[in-house]
Amino acid sequence: MVGMLGQYLRLVRPYGMLFLGLAPVFGALANGGTSPVVLVVLLFMGMMYHVFTFVHNDIVDMAIDARSRFVAARPLLEGGVPKSHAIELAAGAVVAVVGLAVCTWSLLTVVLALAALGAAAVYNLMSKRGPFLEYVLGVGVFCLVLAGAFAVQPHVTGITWIVAGAFFLQWVFSVGVAANLKDIEEDTKNGVFTSPTYFGVRHVSGRVIVSFRFQVYMVLVSVSYIVLLGLLYVKGYLSGFVNGIPIGWVGFSVISMALLVTTWGLLRGPSLSRDRFLRYTGVHEGLALLLVPMALLSLLVSTLGVTVTLLFFVVIIVWPLSWFRLLYGKRLIPLE
Repeated sequence: MVGMLGQYLRLVRPYGMLFLGLAPVFGALANGGTSPVVLVVLLFMGMMYHVFTFVHNDIVDMAIDARSRFVAARPLLEGGVPKSHAIELAAGAVVAVVGLAVCTWSLLTVVLALAALGAAAVYNLMSKRGPFLEYVLGVGVFCLVLAGAFAVQPHVTGITWIVAGAFFLQWVFSVGVAANLKDIEEDTKNGVFTSPTYFGVRHVSGRVIVSFRFQVYMVLVSVSYIVLLGLLYVKGYLSGFVNGIPIGWVGFSVISMALLVTTWGLLRGPSLSRDRFLRYTGVHEGLALLLVPMALLSLLVSTLGVTVTLLFFVVIIVWPLSWFRLLYGKRLIPLE
């Protein structure tokens, strides 16, 4: 897709909108939410949070990104989207998040939505200044899940805490591990200090050397994510069976194994091929998102019904692939 619309779409990254868009939705469903209206409001709230987080990040990082041979063609840097328009878009997204939170008539939802926005802003402003700042963004997404939960009722279930914790860990991995690792070459040149740098990852003679310590850290975060969601079954919060068939258990096991395989594929970093690394990262993020509704399968079926649940899974899979194809053609790799 070319032209002005394509530039703005590349800026807001619609292919990733469901990752944050569904965070408050899963929070609501885990907390007993059933109202389609509330779920739709929360979906758009999460999507607008996504817009703010990524557009604001591009605005803040313009000077650093301009020196990168990998992302210098982003819309803001090429002039496809004026900086003033990006600022207006980010500000509009903030207003939309708060406005949609107000529509839930829950003060706690509004407060947590504001906390999530604040955490994203802090991360964007500070992310290049030290390690482990992805945990701040993780806290923001954690708040976003709880914002969805409190839109349903003023008490939080054990299922909700686990789902919120899982989203926290996924964003720690997505940003602190995958995103920072792919940027290690440019970060090294610019003196940027992130979590991979802290663990001894370095760029030497055209190659990224991933330390054993960081590889262990990567595996621990990924395994922790799987184990935390697995507690939904182990603790008896939810059943791995649907109509007497262990669909939940089987699906959870298969996706978990695939998630570990992609984690293994990321251990060497982008040394051999940046494109290959980005593909592994995209698959890893997709599987991580897919693992949440699979863990919640029995709850989703009882709340939404079999047909809607199946459509739910289809949308999660088709949505990012369709946007990748539309924006980047057969390459299916974003300019990241």
